[in-house]
Amino acid sequence: MGYIGIVHKNRLCLGYYSLMLWGCFALITTVGYLGFKQRTWNLKAQLGVRWRHDYNPRQRELLQANLHCCGFENPSDHATYYSRCWAESLLPGCQHKFYLFENDFLLNTYTMAFSILPLHMVVMVVTLLCANHVDVVFGTRKRPPIAYLGKFKDWPEWEMAQKES
Repeated sequence: MGYIGIVHKNRLCLGYYSLMLWGCFALITTVGYLGFKQRTWNLKAQLGVRWRHDYNPRQRELLQANLHCCGFENPSDHATYYSRCWAESLLPGCQHKFYLFENDFLLNTYTMAFSILPLHMVVMVVTLLCANHVDVVFGTRKRPPIAYLGKFKDWPEWEMAQKES
């Protein structure tokens, strides 16, 4: 949409594009903040609570199969039993592997979100400038006359007349 606004020199299109960029800025910042907050505020305890209370048996089974583990801390800790995971299984608990996976994912997420923001802010500034007042005659036009100054053409002339009277 921004490209179309630039090519056709359409300020309205660039204005809408600028508004959408502000929404994207808010979303990128929110994703970065939530990823940072989730990773730094006791991730191990959060994963334990999620494993025990939020995940259903099918979700736990998928995690166990993908991480090659059984249960959260050990096979008897909220495990979903299937062909590779049973009560006396020698597979380790999923806590460490799950923590490493989530930690890396959240680190990558907020790092990418916060590294995109400076470029996004540059695009926002350029879009605002193009949408509002930067054009071919920028800075070369005379000021329009101010109607309520009457016969005076600018403020200094009006002030001088006020001092004289």
